[in-house]
Amino acid sequence: MPPVTALERDFPAAVLSRIGEHESWRKEIHRPATSTHKWWAKRLGSIFRGILTAAVTEDEAAALQAYRSATRLRGLTVFDPFAGSGTTVVEAAKLGARVVSWDINPVATLVQRQAVQRWDISELERAYKLVEERCRAEIDRVHRTESGETVLYYFWVAVAACPVCHADTRLFSTHVFSQNAYPKRVPAARIVCPVCLDVMLGRYDFDELTCRNGHRVTRSGAVTRSTMTCPDRHTSKVLDALAGEAPRSEMYAKLVLGFNGKKRYEPITEFDRSLYAECSGLLQQQESELVLPLGELDHGENTRQAIRWGFTKWRQFFNDRQLYSLGLLASAIRDLSVGAAEREALAALFSGTLEFNNMFCSFKGEGTGAVRHMFSHHVLKPERTPLEAHPWGTPASSGSFSTLFQSRLLRAQVYKLAPTDQLLKAEGVVRTAGLSLPTEATVADVWPAAGLTPGTMYLRTGDSSRTDLPDESIDLIVTDPPYMDNVHYSELADFFHAWLRELVP
Repeated sequence: MPPVTALERDFPAAVLSRIGEHESWRKEIHRPATSTHKWWAKRLGSIFRGILTAAVTEDEAAALQAYRSATRLRGLTVFDPFAGSGTTVVEAAKLGARVVSWDINPVATLVQRQAVQRWDISELERAYKLVEERCRAEIDRVHRTESGETVLYYFWVAVAACPVCHADTRLFSTHVFSQNAYPKRVPAARIVCPVCLDVMLGRYDFDELTCRNGHRVTRSGAVTRSTMTCPDRHTSKVLDALAGEAPRSEMYAKLVLGFNGKKRYEPITEFDRSLYAECSGLLQQQESELVLPLGELDHGENTRQAIRWGFTKWRQFFNDRQLYSLGLLASAIRDLSVGAAEREALAALFSGTLEFNNMFCSFKGEGTGAVRHMFSHHVLKPERTPLEAHPWGTPASSGSFSTLFQSRLLRAQVYKLAPTDQLLKAEGVVRTAGLSLPTEATVADVWPAAGLTPGTMYLRTGDSSRTDLPDESIDLIVTDPPYMDNVHYSELADFFHAWLRELVP
């Protein structure tokens, strides 16, 4: 490396900023290896490629040439002590460097391993099929209509008793529960009656209508910001009504995938309620055999709101059908007799599926991905109108185990074998192949006695202030330090760890 580098003197920030902006809109498409699982504040691969190439060149022109070329950092060892989702890991590997990464959070290092771990793709697909054979039929069975059609999503509403008169109040902020992402272009919407839960077709901007049972329905619901109004017109704070207990929830609608392939909204029937009650019974009967979330929420900055709403255990983030279905799926993965790397990949996939399958999720609407995942606000924000999705899913599903297997794991595998990079050309930012090496490697979790050899990476869960790295073993430290106290990653990651502790040793 030169004594003074482009990183210190002449970093090509303007060009990399344009490339980074393009990448930031679809990180999961441009850098799928680090997108197999949720992590917060994922860094842009193009920026870190730029940092690495600038660190071994003298000026901006040389740095940009190295960025655009099949540059190799062979002989250099790169260390990221706060590695997060593994952006440094992947970009350094693509450039041929030896790689060392540490992170104190086990969920972060799980994500890193999926970004570089060598998978036998036939073994991975065999493992997926085994899981499907063991649990899909039962998961499908408990997400169906009486006629056997698939229910993609169940719509729920939180319920609280009025502190004054004790009348149950459904905590809708609006009675429009489904509308198009572009409502002025497609004004049709689905509306629920807050009294009888009739489901109606109307406009997203309606003022008032009458349901089939004669009840007057307005657009606004019982909740305005933090205040609720009960049916007898008493007003109170929602938190006062909850009195430290998590709210009860009630199903009110479902989105069905018909035998004809078309979707339709329907109200909840007695069959739906009976099927849910059956899941509660099955959960109770099989609880000792299933993988289920363990532990309580720690008091912290990003858990405070959930705890105030009465959510003190991770198990409370799921309803009984979710616990039963996800427990079946997790147990099938736990009991697999396949390669360790392939089993861990499916465990990571399952963990990623949890983000879209819990009672803190909500419905985004038509014309976009249906499920608004629980971390859309980077906090554990209780949801008054949660969405329950089919966790195995269909090709029409959003955020399901089966769809994420295709869009996350298989896409990551393709990228690991043949990575691409973003280059700025006359026609704009262009995805380009052939500049980078495959990232697949054997992952070690202790420093090898003989040092790092080609094809091996050292990824470790632990405190990077105290490492086992030998003196003079690192040539370049490239990192983005923690975000101070802006987002408490460890508090949020505990949501996944509550399940993973039984799946990932």
